[in-house]
This record gives sequence, C-alpha cells and structure tokens, in this order.
Amino acid sequence: MMATGGGTLSLGLGLALGAVGSVPLAGPISVLVLRRGVAGRTSEGRAAAAGAAVAEGIHAYLAFRGLSWIVVRWPQALIVSEIFGVAVLILAGVWLWLRPMPRSVGAVSDPDPLPPGLGRLPWGGRQGNPTHLALGFLLTGANLSILLNWTAVLGVLSRFGYHPGGGADGLLFAVGVAIGIAVWFELALRLLARYRLRLAEGILRWSTRAVAALLVSLGGLGAFALVR
Repeated sequence: MMATGGGTLSLGLGLALGAVGSVPLAGPISVLVLRRGVAGRTSEGRAAAAGAAVAEGIHAYLAFRGLSWIVVRWPQALIVSEIFGVAVLILAGVWLWLRPMPRSVGAVSDPDPLPPGLGRLPWGGRQGNPTHLALGFLLTGANLSILLNWTAVLGVLSRFGYHPGGGADGLLFAVGVAIGIAVWFELALRLLARYRLRLAEGILRWSTRAVAALLVSLGGLGAFALVR
C-alpha cells in the first residue's frame, strides 16, 4: 500500500474536493442554503451549511477508513473501487451538465427542500439557527449516497497514487472536506448578499457547468489510467 503523502496532502485534498463538490446547484442543501441567502436570512443559511459540512465530513471519514480497511484485507478490491469511481465521476458529470438548471435560486414556485415536520423542532421552528444547523446535518447525514460518492472519489484518487492509509490522514481529509464545504457556501452567501441576484445566479450556474466538465475530465483520466 502506497503512503497517502502525509497529513498536509490529505487536508489539502479534502479542502479542495469539499469545496468543488459543493458548487453544483443540486440537492436539498444547496437549495436550502442559497434560498435562505436570497431571503436575507444569511445566518440561517450559514448554520445549515455548517451542519451539512460536519455531516459530510463524517461521510468522508467513514469512506476513507472503510476503503482502507477493505483494501488491507482484500487488495483486489482496490481495482473494483477504481472502476466504480471512474464510472460515478463520469455519470455525475454528465448528469450535472444535462440536467435543467433551476429557473431561479429564489423561485418561490420550487418545492421547499425541508421534509415535513423537521421545521417544528422544539428550539425555535424554521426561523432559528439551531434548527437550520440540525436540518443541514440531518439532510446530509441521512443521505447515504454521499458515502458512496466519497468512496468513488477515493477510488479514483488511488489510481493517481493517493491511497487511504492509517494514522491521522483520514481525520485530516474529513476536516478538509468540512472546511471546504463551509468555505464554498460562505462564498456563495456573500455573493448573494453583495451582488444582485441575477449576477450571483449567473456565477453559480457557470460554476456548476465547470464542475460537471471537471468531473467528466477526471473520470476520463482515471479510465485512461486504468486501461493503459
């Protein structure tokens, strides 16, 4: 098993991947956070983003440790994870590119991403920051597809020499992921607060397209590395 390259690399990769993975305008957390920003309820959007960042960091850590545990015991599983990762990246990129973009981040006609009942938590309903912190954590933590996505990403990274290892690397990777997610949503909220909605939406839409192209490119590079 190759070394991961040290804690600095793990932290940096987690930071970059967490930020990039949060860019697309897809999923309930993005809608929840950005809609709160449009409504001028920035602190609630920031709280939801923080909860989501913690939950996704946990998913990333479980994927890191789980893949490391599996590969140590069954080394042949590494190639399976690499093939799975390549397929997921390419399909995710194509899906992001082809899916219809939201008409407007703040469109009131779009369904609210909050599940029924979650807005009536005992410490303040939908208006409170603690509620949005919990909502961000629960919506992300309950989404097990995120765990599979991080497993896929780590599988592709292993093809390029980054292998989940022991020590503190998994924790540093997860911390980087959480920080990257929080940083991206903070930037998005500041864009919405500082610039006109139409300009901010344009930036977010083009960012989504860029991430889609990046995912397909990385998946293609991974596929090329597998067959060469």
